[in-house]
Amino acid sequence: MDKTWIWLPRNSHEYSEGATNFVNSSVRRLGSLLEMLCPCRDCRNLSHQSLDKIVEHLVIRGMDKKYKSSRWSIHGEKRDSAEDSVLQCETKAFDLFKTAFSMDEGGPNPTTDNEDDEAPEELEFTKKLRDAQTPLYSGCLKHTKVSAIMGLYRFKVKSGVSENYFDQLLVLLEDLLPEDNVLPKSLAAIKKFLKIFGFGYDNIHACKNDCILYRKEYENLQSCPRCKVSRWEMDKHRNEIKVGIPAKVLRYFPIKDRFRRMFRSKRMAEDLRWHYTNSTEDGTMRHPVDSISWAQVNAKWPDFAADPRNLRLGISTDGMDPFSMQSTNHSTWPVLLVNYNTPPTMCMKAENIMLTLLIPGPTAPGNNIDVYLAPLIDDLKDLWAEGIEVYDSFAKENFNLKALLLWSISDYPALGTLSGCKVKGKQACNVCGKDTPARWLKFVYMVNPPNIGSLKSHDHHVLVQNLLPAALRGLLHSGHRIAINRLCSYFIRLCQRIIDPEKLISMETEFVETMCQLERFFPPALFDIMFHLPIHLSKEARLGGPVHFRWMYPFKRYMKTLKAFVKNYARP
Repeated sequence: MDKTWIWLPRNSHEYSEGATNFVNSSVRRLGSLLEMLCPCRDCRNLSHQSLDKIVEHLVIRGMDKKYKSSRWSIHGEKRDSAEDSVLQCETKAFDLFKTAFSMDEGGPNPTTDNEDDEAPEELEFTKKLRDAQTPLYSGCLKHTKVSAIMGLYRFKVKSGVSENYFDQLLVLLEDLLPEDNVLPKSLAAIKKFLKIFGFGYDNIHACKNDCILYRKEYENLQSCPRCKVSRWEMDKHRNEIKVGIPAKVLRYFPIKDRFRRMFRSKRMAEDLRWHYTNSTEDGTMRHPVDSISWAQVNAKWPDFAADPRNLRLGISTDGMDPFSMQSTNHSTWPVLLVNYNTPPTMCMKAENIMLTLLIPGPTAPGNNIDVYLAPLIDDLKDLWAEGIEVYDSFAKENFNLKALLLWSISDYPALGTLSGCKVKGKQACNVCGKDTPARWLKFVYMVNPPNIGSLKSHDHHVLVQNLLPAALRGLLHSGHRIAINRLCSYFIRLCQRIIDPEKLISMETEFVETMCQLERFFPPALFDIMFHLPIHLSKEARLGGPVHFRWMYPFKRYMKTLKAFVKNYARP
């Protein structure tokens, strides 16, 4: 059964013709029918429709996503042994992919591709996997070399055991297994094995004072050319330099190999086209693809927009305390990338967020963060200017992959660090700039504000949207209550999953009126820069799409996951 039409734009003639042929072929397979189950997004094979109505539903609504990617058995498609026999080597490749991106065990499964159509580098990758597919020992049916290594390495990461104890565990396992086992004898051997598949990260030495990275022209230097501080760690007791032990190390997780692995999974390569094949044009915004910024990129760089596989990324960073304790001042800065090509249900999930840089502490990089961003920026420049050759397992072809950085995502203090904008003082609004309305309050008398338990920022968000309007009934005068309710209503409408861009324009005007009402009842000290910034949120939503694709909550949750991996508190 021909399925190529299902990935075409629904407004094309080929799609309509393919939908008609699909219905006709289903009737021939199932017998003469006047009605059959409709596979559109709304019916989902639960209700019977006439044949003409099914074609209409498929053109207007599209096919259900899960059914589109599975076997169309309900409509007469027979089982194909060539499609159902999944090669073990590709299964292991996707398992490695899931491990690299911390994906759940319930993720999508790859399907078999014809090796004759694969590129030479793809065949080389498959050959490496087959070499690693040897049984753990002769006669072992449950585990192969790669499955044993991945299981042990996952245990090491989640448990946080030291390298010494892990090596002892490998020695014990070697004694327990038959003599012909192929299990590596040390953690170093396991890491070397994983390097074959492009996993791991690059250790880049950094100046202790955040001046430079010891790379490129500075790679062989023994001290910083700016501050003259030694590259190596200093022994505090003996006052000697420990040659070979760097004072500060930046971890960089190369993005090019990770993008190549994304397209090795047929299901993932298909999802990376979602913004082109499944986007709607009903005038509302459900995804950044419906935003002004996305349209401007398409208009300004049509060559980039011509291939829907080109990636559109967002970058986020913020400081975190790896010890999860408020009493310490340690600040580590992870730099994260998110891919916006994927569907809304996948876009902000943890498996779609990529850790690219881990900037070490104990102090925040401050204005020197651009020093640490250099490896990532270099790769992003290459991906934009030249691109990289990637094998697409869905289309079974090589293509030149490019990437574009759409925007940065951070809280307001981190915005000042990442972009260099002023975030405090007289010109604290980076949108208004010199036109920021400001007034210096020399004497401000305020009592200590009450503390509401240990609520997180998202808890306050829910409090303002849902609980505060109901809690204020009967407690305040009508003028105070109406002004606060208008503020809460603004955030409720702003944070909807589906937004009408026309309403965002009127919301901006309404919020200015709300601010004027609040200024009548509350003292000037309340209206700091954080009260001014919501004026621009409706405009930001028109530019970038729904708010939940660009707020910090998914990245904060991801950072909490990273904290759980810290076991050695001496070197987090």
